[in-house]
Amino acid sequence: MGKKDKINKNPTVSIVTITQLKRFPCMEILKDIIESQTYQNIIEWVIVEGSKSDEDAAINADNIKQLKEFSGLMLTILYLEKKPGEKLGALRNKGNRACSGDITVVMDDDDYYPVNRVKHAVEQLQASSKLIAGCSAMYIYDYTLEKLCKFKGFGENHSINSCFAWKKQYLEKHSHDDSKEAGEEPSFTNEFKEPMIQLDPEQTTVQSSHTQNTFNKREILNAGVCKIIQSNVEVLGPVTDLIKEPFFTRYKSLFYNQQKSKYDIVYFAGGFCSPWDPKSNTLGGSEQAIVQLTQSWTKLGKKVAVYGMMPEETVEGVDYIDWKKFPFNEQHDIVVLWRTYGMICALPFPLKAKHVWLDLHDGNFPKELMEMWFRYNQKITKVFLKSNFHKEMFEKYLRLKLDSSRYTIIPNGVRLEDFSKNVDMVPRNPYRFTYCSCYTRGLFPILKFVWPIIKQVEPRAELHVYYGMDLVKDDEFKRAMTLLLASKGVMDHGRQPMNIIAREKYLSNFHIYLSNSEAEIDCITVKESLVTGAIPLISNFGVFMDREGIKFDLGDMSPNTFANIALKIIEIMRDPKLDVFRETLKKSNTIISWIDISAKWLQESF
Repeated sequence: MGKKDKINKNPTVSIVTITQLKRFPCMEILKDIIESQTYQNIIEWVIVEGSKSDEDAAINADNIKQLKEFSGLMLTILYLEKKPGEKLGALRNKGNRACSGDITVVMDDDDYYPVNRVKHAVEQLQASSKLIAGCSAMYIYDYTLEKLCKFKGFGENHSINSCFAWKKQYLEKHSHDDSKEAGEEPSFTNEFKEPMIQLDPEQTTVQSSHTQNTFNKREILNAGVCKIIQSNVEVLGPVTDLIKEPFFTRYKSLFYNQQKSKYDIVYFAGGFCSPWDPKSNTLGGSEQAIVQLTQSWTKLGKKVAVYGMMPEETVEGVDYIDWKKFPFNEQHDIVVLWRTYGMICALPFPLKAKHVWLDLHDGNFPKELMEMWFRYNQKITKVFLKSNFHKEMFEKYLRLKLDSSRYTIIPNGVRLEDFSKNVDMVPRNPYRFTYCSCYTRGLFPILKFVWPIIKQVEPRAELHVYYGMDLVKDDEFKRAMTLLLASKGVMDHGRQPMNIIAREKYLSNFHIYLSNSEAEIDCITVKESLVTGAIPLISNFGVFMDREGIKFDLGDMSPNTFANIALKIIEIMRDPKLDVFRETLKKSNTIISWIDISAKWLQESF
């Protein structure tokens, strides 16, 4: 520690803040927070304009002028205008250089700082030879989710900018990257290698998470509460133990505005899954169901929004919105939760809705789903299941018996407009088969035990496989499957758009799907095949028992069982009455349009 540091017992302090027009109400609160600080030698508050537009900046300049005139603070307020093209890194450097105090303490415009924020930072810096202090294990509170979390810390030299404090000489060798619009801390701390004092979190700050954040913190908070990540944990107990009154109430009034949703139905697909695009024509069945169901609701006159991991846009009348923006402050009529992803992003939080419906698309039930159910099922007014088999699996894995008032069985619909017309007028090939589902759901024994016999007896036979292995994680399975897909007469097309699948089903005589997978709980693809006339060759197992086609008992799943199935299929190929049966299948009562399915959903709200 230098001689100067020992002599200076009461160093001067500058506070620096970057702000913008929409945060001015926060600045009025921050002014009072600064006034409440116990440290007495704060000489100035440097405020840097950061509004996005010149118009906003001009209005905010007048606001800050009024703040200066009527603040009552016994310190200098220095206001710095924003120049064209300046990004966050440049704004931070400008503010830092303008500070004249021996020590600079950062205060963000929307975060809460305890009364000892400045005093604690000064004392820690004075007691150390290190030039900068920060806090990695800070608190964060979401005013809409009503959750308080604490980060476990990311390293001894880590901190976010809102927790920084430094001695003046630190700026002699350190600055922010002017080109950064976010994530500017690494450049200021030598990639977090600069020796740093770790401040006491309870004396430093409580970060605010709200809808106006420059960086949306919802995902981090949500993941901590649901234990998806281990970097932060939920803190139980009154938040006012940390954010003191009257500041908590004042922040709450700014960040939380309870109101009624403008949507009739909100479909909450949640986060923590693979991103998807509602305009894509290669969507999986569960995502496609969201698109078809919500679009059908709009055709019935409903105003609908989907919150999930997709681009923000309006498609066919449905508003698609980032899941992190879900308005928990709004009162909803109907909220539909999609699978586990919707549950973990909604149920632990103050969800306000007349109807909360769970739309399950899974036959396997991960521990996260079961945990959400047992902790929060009282919030769910009804579970929507796809089949009787789906209900059996749900009750089996969760070890419960659903009351009849708690569930309904409504299958997925069929895209009749896409599958009811042979657009290219392609002729049906009597020797052509197709497989259109996940490769882990029965394709292996088909290729290994059934197909070689069919191909040997009927050399003209073809098997066209669709779906791909992008979602398969078992490398050994993928290697074995790749070899089988190279078998004679087998063509692997991978993931293909809907129009190609529809065309294939008009070309194919049969849709082969011999599966004992419990994950299959509805099987839209089989119903689509009925429409096109591709005769389903399916197992007499699970959901397939309620679907129409030619069924086979898989028995012990032995090679001999599959060999016998192959011989039966060869007989069926030669059946002269096959086309009569095909026409019968086209009239199946399992073929229900999405518009009719969406109407069935709405009936559950009465």
